[in-house]
Amino acid sequence: MPKQEASLRNWKIDGLIAYGNIYGHPNFLNGHFIHTSTIITLNKQAGIIETLHTFYRLEGYNLESEESPEICELEKLLGECNPNVSKNRPVTGQ
Repeated sequence: MPKQEASLRNWKIDGLIAYGNIYGHPNFLNGHFIHTSTIITLNKQAGIIETLHTFYRLEGYNLESEESPEICELEKLLGECNPNVSKNRPVTGQ
């Protein structure tokens, strides 16, 4: 069975969990505030995180050009990180 796909707006990442308003998921009303299950992959170029059952497009933030400590922390938890990251940028989708 293919994974669900949805978008997260006004999101933030804390550890291996993302929080935000979900759009395009059949089990939630558009705009419903959710927290994801554990993030298992991050595709920085596409701005997509993957959990066990869903791919989430992180809207409103350019992950490739706006690296941040929280994304680096997520990469560390997932096994890869660029240590030359600015410590002054928040990770949000606002």
